[in-house]
Amino acid sequence: MMGSKGLPCSRLSNTVFALVTVCSLGLAQITSAHLDGVNANGCHTPGGEDSGNPCHCHTDSDFTEELACENGAPVQEGSESDDDMNDEGSDEDQNASPTTWLGLRVEDQLECDGEGQRYIRDHYAYDSDADITIAHTMGGIYGPYEDLCFDSYRDVTVEHMVSANEAHKSGMCERDIVERYRLGNDLLNLTLASGSVNSFKSNKDPGEWEPDHNACWYVYRVIEVKRKYDMSIDERERDAMKRILADCSVEDIYLVPRDDCALPEE
Repeated sequence: MMGSKGLPCSRLSNTVFALVTVCSLGLAQITSAHLDGVNANGCHTPGGEDSGNPCHCHTDSDFTEELACENGAPVQEGSESDDDMNDEGSDEDQNASPTTWLGLRVEDQLECDGEGQRYIRDHYAYDSDADITIAHTMGGIYGPYEDLCFDSYRDVTVEHMVSANEAHKSGMCERDIVERYRLGNDLLNLTLASGSVNSFKSNKDPGEWEPDHNACWYVYRVIEVKRKYDMSIDERERDAMKRILADCSVEDIYLVPRDDCALPEE
């Protein structure tokens, strides 16, 4: 694929969620609403100037780093005035936004020790026929992590791609039971896997585990789910996802189930 100036484009890399075409000049073909209105300095206000969102700038070629902006230009670290550096107790410092990556907050997991925040597995329980629903969406009993077809629903388990425990500590402990149940049954976060793979993955996130097959799709789904439910990621998770996505193409992030997997006869 070639960019708008005839330059060879990179692999999908770290901008997979934005679905952008990143070329060697940086500001090239952009197909995501997140990067609408980027000016020549790489700066924009997500949602438009009237959205109330802060302006930020992308100065690297793959749009993964965000810098504050002023008057449509990036403000580099260390460029603050002496007054700003000496004003350690300013409201601006206290209200600074957390580090983000692809729209996800990068921060340590929550302690979840407040009232009503205790982890209860049943709050994330999926419906009893979830395996049938998932299989029908894939055209057969297919396990993407193993790239295998299975003969019976007894051979597979329903798998939360962002595990319930991981989701809880990534922000869901601050949500109500209804929202937790909605996540637990969201097909965006559900797939099928053999019992052994499901057990081994358990509560691991992409910083601790990745599947043998369809890793790009798996990471993309984790990003989608965490963005949808405004969950955070930690630094190890971010770094692992960056590494995996560095070798992904746009096609790799979409799952194509095997065509030889079948649904059991009704």
